[in-house]
Amino acid sequence: MDAEELILGQIQELETKLEEARIMLQSVRAMKRKMGDASMRFFDMSPIDAARVVLEEHGKKMKRSKVIELIRAGGLSVGKKRPEVNIRRSFETNIELGNLIEIGDYLDIPR
Repeated sequence: MDAEELILGQIQELETKLEEARIMLQSVRAMKRKMGDASMRFFDMSPIDAARVVLEEHGKKMKRSKVIELIRAGGLSVGKKRPEVNIRRSFETNIELGNLIEIGDYLDIPR
């Protein structure tokens, strides 16, 4: 076995271990969500789904900035560089689609 084959074999082993670690991480995150870990409750959700949960729990309109604060605190992941911008863009799109209602600086869901 030459050096190249040895290195390729090591890379394959590392990729396998990385995939196993990713699967374990997904399991841990799923368990945290099931157990009610507030810091992970919106992980893997879209901004609109997370906003709907917050607004339904709150029961009335809420300031846009507060909705963003709560869904970010709940683990919503929508990019590393400008997450708030991505959330705002999602809100804008969903307002246009009628999935969210904008009342000044407040958001609500159609009831």
